[in-house]
Amino acid sequence: MLAIDRSAAQRIGLQENHKNHPLRHSVLDGDGAEGINYGATGRCVGSVAKLVTDKLIASDAFERLRQMTASRPVELVEICREFLSEAGKTLAQLRNAFTLKQAEELRNRAHYLKGSSLILGAVGVTRCCASLEAMGKIGNWSEAEAELEQLSAALQAVEQEYVKVLGPGVLPGRGPAA
Repeated sequence: MLAIDRSAAQRIGLQENHKNHPLRHSVLDGDGAEGINYGATGRCVGSVAKLVTDKLIASDAFERLRQMTASRPVELVEICREFLSEAGKTLAQLRNAFTLKQAEELRNRAHYLKGSSLILGAVGVTRCCASLEAMGKIGNWSEAEAELEQLSAALQAVEQEYVKVLGPGVLPGRGPAA
């Protein structure tokens, strides 16, 4: 998950409820991603969670974060910047795990990024991560490379959308946290 401090996380509605992901957005409680149908190939089939739509960013999740940070808009920019930074690093780790055929590492890194992307409503990223997580779980490498490319494209699209909505300060390496 994102490396944000607990007090900031709690101010915007994140709660502790999972041993591997101590900070989760409360809107994800309940069904979460447990209803994923991975199919025989390990690719995600159907929706990942109730909040997932066909948009780049699920408006309900993003709007909730926006409302919770309304009095501190810079905090939303910082959270999204941290997500983009962590997502880039995690993508590199996923590619490395694929290259070395480290199924468990692929699964773990995909699970990590899936949780963060759910919180921020990054729908395409969440879908790709769910598929990669399933592939890592069963050691299915046949479609992992293509899924990694889709993940990369999804991250770029989310980054572009964040820039449109929040401005260029959301990009990693810019803004006060850089």
